[in-house]
Parts: sequence; C-alpha cells; structure tokens
Amino acid sequence: MRLRIHSFIIMLSLMFIFVVTAAYSAETRGLRVMAKETSSGQPKEVKIYNNSYAVIIGIDQYENLAFDQQLAYPVRDAKGVAQALINNFIFDRVITLYNNEATKNNIMKVLLGVLSRETTKEDAVLIFWAGHGYTEKTAFGDLGYLIPYDGTFNTVELYKNISMTTLRDDISKKIPAKHVFFVIDACYGGLLASTRGTIRQSFRDYNYLKEITKESVRQVLTAGNKDQEVLDDGPRGHSVFAGRFIELLENSRDFITATEISTLLKEKVFSDAKARNHIQTPQYGELFGLGDFVFIPLSTQQRYKGDMPDESMKNDTSIRPNAIQTKLSAKDYYMKAIKAGTYYDKIQSLQKAISLEPDYFDAYVLLGRTFLKLSKYQKAVEAFEKALTLKDSLEIHYELGRTYRVLGDNQNATEHLTLASKSKNYIGQQALKLLDLMK
Repeated sequence: MRLRIHSFIIMLSLMFIFVVTAAYSAETRGLRVMAKETSSGQPKEVKIYNNSYAVIIGIDQYENLAFDQQLAYPVRDAKGVAQALINNFIFDRVITLYNNEATKNNIMKVLLGVLSRETTKEDAVLIFWAGHGYTEKTAFGDLGYLIPYDGTFNTVELYKNISMTTLRDDISKKIPAKHVFFVIDACYGGLLASTRGTIRQSFRDYNYLKEITKESVRQVLTAGNKDQEVLDDGPRGHSVFAGRFIELLENSRDFITATEISTLLKEKVFSDAKARNHIQTPQYGELFGLGDFVFIPLSTQQRYKGDMPDESMKNDTSIRPNAIQTKLSAKDYYMKAIKAGTYYDKIQSLQKAISLEPDYFDAYVLLGRTFLKLSKYQKAVEAFEKALTLKDSLEIHYELGRTYRVLGDNQNATEHLTLASKSKNYIGQQALKLLDLMK
C-alpha cells in the first residue's frame, strides 16, 4: 500500500513538472523584438509570433504561352527576395516554387494545404509572387488572375489560372496565421489591392506593437494598379519593384512592418518609373483585419530552422523547399548547372563555380555553350577562350571556330576550325564542312 502511494506521488510530481514545463515553453518560445515604451522611454520586449513562414513563387517560363510572352526577370526576382529574407530576417520555413514547379496544383497544395495545416493563429506568412498577371473585363466588373506555369491568357481557359477572388476569399481565410502579407510583382496585379485601400501610419513604439500583435490582418502590396504594366530593368538586375523591395529588406537594421515597407516602396517605385516616363503606382490595402505584418531581423534573434518537408511532401519532387544555404563546392555548383531548368539558373551556378575555382575548365566550356544557345556569341567566345588557356582542346577550337564564323570573324574562325579539323572524330568532319562553306 505504501509503495502504491509513493508511486502515485511520483506520478503526480512528474505530471506537475510536465505541465509547468509546457506552460513555460509556451510562454517563452516565439519571435520577439525590442521597442521603446513612449511613457517611460525604456525598451521593452514584445512577443510578435511563434513562427514565421514565407512562400516565394517566380515564373518566367510558361508552358502554354508564346515565345514573346515569356518573361526574363521573375525567377531572378523571386530568388533575390528569398535570399534577402534568409540573410536578414527570421523565417522558420521558406518554400520556393520556380517555373515548372509553380503549377496551379503545386501552388494550391502549398497555400491551401501546407500552410493551412502547419500554421497557427500565432504565426505569420509572407507570400511573394513574381510572374504574369491578367485582368479580364466583364459586363459586371473586372476579374483578376495570376498565371501559374501551366496557366493561360486564353479567355475560354482562364480556369487554369489562380483568380484574385480565390486569394481573397479562400486562401487568405483558410490560412489560420494571424498575419498574412501578399506581395505581388505582376502586371495588372493591383486588382487584389484595390479591394480595400487604406492609408494609415505605422508607429515603432511598444504600445503600437502590442496592439498590432493582438489583431489579425491580411495585407496586400502590388507592383502597380490593375491597369498598369510594371517595369523591368530596375536595381541590380531586378524588376523596378522587386529591386526596391530587396533593397529595403537588405538595408533594414531593425524590425520593419508591412505598412512601412509599402509606404517607402510606393515612393521609390513611382519615382523610378517617372524618371523613365512611365507611370507605375504600387497599391497597398488590407483584405481584412487591423494588424500589421512584422519582419523580424536576425540581429534580434539568431534563429533559423530551415525548411524541412512534412511527411506528405517528402516524395513530391515538384515542390522544392529552400533550406538555409550551406557551403557548396565548385563541383556542387557545376552539377546544379547541369540539372538547372533554365539558362539563367545554369549561368548563375556556373559563375558561382568559377568564382570558387577560377581554373574550372568544364565550367567555362558549359558556360560558353549556354551563351551560344542564348545567341550571346561574344560572351561565348570569352568563355571558350578562357577554357583554352586552361587546356588545349580540339573540341573547344571547333566551338570557337563556329562562334567566330557567326560573328563574321572569318580569320579567327578559319584558324580554330583548321585546328579542330585534325580531330579524328565527328568534330573534325564538322570543322571541314564549315571550312568548305567559308571558301
């Protein structure tokens, strides 16, 4: 009997410890910032979220669109935003979908599946989209769409796209997170923000942060209004909107709210566009709620878990989580280039490989061939010439010969093709045919 009582007391003690520990963990975990209390002038800690998530979508190559409807910047912009977030702010999970990964099914699986399942009412979600947008005029008003990789501009197949209505009425309500911030870099994307525009001031004191962390919100920032095309060729090789957004993220040394970013971005983008005789006015609004999304800097809490796929997605190769970057070797980047789905990705990986290993012969060869496919002949020549300084190769002499021939430099073309013709395989035969054509 005494043994039973003793065991019962031990069990009660363990249960008490467990409950206290759980309560303490719930109270102490989460993302916090320091803000000054106006009345006392003293800094105080504010808990903002338990966890923060980001979904980054970039599409510049479309399965069902014509060649002249393909884009050049969105994937580059999306990757720039993802890197700026990882390098400067705390995000527990960053999910990226680029080009053929960004099908309508995969996007909806993340937005309506993963986020609705994983996030809680104490979390935050940022959703960034770079790609095509489309506005359809109807007798009863405008309908807006974002175009996924497998989407279309065909008016009888617009069901293949993601409507602004779906974002507003389904996705924004299905995700349980307290704060959700949509950032849309797409032509004609302003229809989403125009559902309810507001102008309000953002404060940086303790009391303001306490208030906005109590309230839920769904905020929207778009690159332009519903009738505007948005500009490319902006800061550091990004679109004007994405370039300025990345710039703000990288230059922030403290927490920054969605309202602050929207105000600053509207001014900078409008000014940039005006200097190029174009009108582009980013639009901001709230779909509902009174809160304010907060970007929490790494300088506040050095915490990043990376992106670990859940069990249901481990075998889904079409959804590629983006974990915090680890140090890769030159060979790793070379292999990434071989597997890359776009020429831009291939070039980026090869240039990174070369920066790590300046005498990487194979990387220069592949870089030259990639430039050839893009009709960037002078850059191809530079890559092949560098490869030849590392290793004399009849194959590279052939590549240089045919490239110089396209450029109209017959002297250099003849020199390299003559050397390549000494090869005893098909390269020699091809070199001889080109030499005959040049006579």
